[in-house]
Amino acid sequence: EEEKLPAPVSLLSWIINHPRKPVSGNLSSDPSVAKKRQEWIAGSKDRIDEGIRLLQHNPTGEMWHLFEGESQPDVFIETDNLVVVIEGKRTERHPTTTTKWMAGRHQMLRHIDCAWERRKGKSVFGFFIVEGIGDSCDVPAAWLGFAKGTISPEAVTSSLPHRSQAEQEGISSCFIGVTTWQRVCHDFADFGLKWSDLPDTDRAASP
Repeated sequence: EEEKLPAPVSLLSWIINHPRKPVSGNLSSDPSVAKKRQEWIAGSKDRIDEGIRLLQHNPTGEMWHLFEGESQPDVFIETDNLVVVIEGKRTERHPTTTTKWMAGRHQMLRHIDCAWERRKGKSVFGFFIVEGIGDSCDVPAAWLGFAKGTISPEAVTSSLPHRSQAEQEGISSCFIGVTTWQRVCHDFADFGLKWSDLPDTDRAASP
């Protein structure tokens, strides 16, 4: 039951105006959608104009023009003055940095971008919780490197092409880094959290 954060309309519009082939997978399992997307990839102005119109008014429920779905952070916290998005990693050894239609759309910046869209003046923060080494609370060196890479100029530019420079800087500043499950258990031990009791995945088995 993860919170689903809609993609910013400005991003959907940007992709429509910049036709490209998918990074992976086929155009669509629906032949009519695949045909329209093929025409869009070929640079059809009629298809591009149609896609932009559908973002504004879509009475028939067309889907061909939607090139990013909802973002689903593992944890979504919203209070009166802040929004927090957390991406938890257990078995994964690196962050996700692509989507089907964008070769450089970093997962954390995507979460923050979507949360930023609905923040209504609230502060936004995002971070990773990852697997440490053994019982150590320290963040593995690889993840420190990934965290640094998340807000590199290249990652910010490729992940947020629809944003102004000021917005890009604002969104990247919301990323506060990475911690470990071991550290979370250590810091919240008073609540009964024990590292040794955690399941092997980030979703506990049904009782």
